[in-house]
Amino acid sequence: MKNNVSIVINDEAMNHIQAGLDMIHSNLPNLITLTPEQRRALPKMGNKTQAFVSKSIDYARQNPDVLPKYLDITEYAKDVDAFNRLFQIAAPAQKLVEEVDDTMLMVGSEAYTASLAFYSALKSAIAAGEVGLKSVYDDLSARFPGRPTTKLPNA
Repeated sequence: MKNNVSIVINDEAMNHIQAGLDMIHSNLPNLITLTPEQRRALPKMGNKTQAFVSKSIDYARQNPDVLPKYLDITEYAKDVDAFNRLFQIAAPAQKLVEEVDDTMLMVGSEAYTASLAFYSALKSAIAAGEVGLKSVYDDLSARFPGRPTTKLPNA
């Protein structure tokens, strides 16, 4: 079997990673969670609209007499600044999440493939007359409920 990823994350590293994540979260205290419905209902700001919004806030500051009375320029500017800063955080955070997810997928696949190979070897060993393995097989075979079981000798 080819091992594509060999990674060890020791307790010290896990503690540092968790502390780093906690520090990031504590520096972003006002993050929110939206429902899928809320996400769909909101107008989205992307690359094209980001330039429009940046120009708009600049023009609004230069022309306060045109600003609608219901718009608070201070909150408007805070929203623009927050978006720009969160955007700077999001790109590397998304890259990290994708790398973690891809690595999890690969090591999980390797571990599952190795487990299936062991399970197959276990069945072969029992069929060949090895004793004392039936309870191990029975425990692992519970993972595959509803599938027809291979008749194994009582070992």
